[in-house]
Amino acid sequence: MSVFVCGDTHIPIDIAKLNMKNWPEQKFLTKEDILVVLGDFGLLWEPDWSDEEIYWAKWLTNKPFQVCFIDGNHSNFVRLYQAKEGMFHGGKVGVVYEDENGRILHLKRGEIFTFNNKTVFTFGGAQSTDKAHRIIGRSWWPEEVPNYAECDYALTNLEKHGNCVDFILTHTTAFSTITDFNFVPASERVDDPTARFLEEVKRIVQFRQWHFGHFHTSAHIDMKYVCHYNWSPIQII
Repeated sequence: MSVFVCGDTHIPIDIAKLNMKNWPEQKFLTKEDILVVLGDFGLLWEPDWSDEEIYWAKWLTNKPFQVCFIDGNHSNFVRLYQAKEGMFHGGKVGVVYEDENGRILHLKRGEIFTFNNKTVFTFGGAQSTDKAHRIIGRSWWPEEVPNYAECDYALTNLEKHGNCVDFILTHTTAFSTITDFNFVPASERVDDPTARFLEEVKRIVQFRQWHFGHFHTSAHIDMKYVCHYNWSPIQII
């Protein structure tokens, strides 16, 4: 089993990074291998399944790997939370789509998955900077920001694992990482509760690498913090 991560796909806007031309290594993969999209997946957006969404869902389940994603700030959380719950490598998932070729899985907030004896903590969400220009329940959902119960569950789960994991996968990242590496200019920053919560995770948890998307840039920071966007999927396990 191999695990790959990639940045926002905003289906269909940035899905080309999963084309065979841009990621030819996928022809050697099987359904035992896993791809995790680091938020702003884009598949669940309309009030219900549209023809375009079904097209892309089938396109993804036809891929020779298991497609997973964490939520970002651009997701229809009503549909996301209606998904059937299941278990996957030790953590809870939402089965957002399933057909004869496979499933598409939402890796829920605060879960810890085990892949090839490596532990992976997932936590989606972020605050939209453009929500004032969006329509609640149609193009913006307040659930994009985690609530107290989700944060408490995440911290409890991490404590059960000795506050030590191999990898952290999120959409945004800790507030100090954003400011230290200037992912957002100071004049444009918002005080995102998600980033504030992830600051606490950064403070108490030991980890090897932290992978995230959200900022529409690609950057390695001391090889410990990795921001994904334009790259094709990168193997982490």
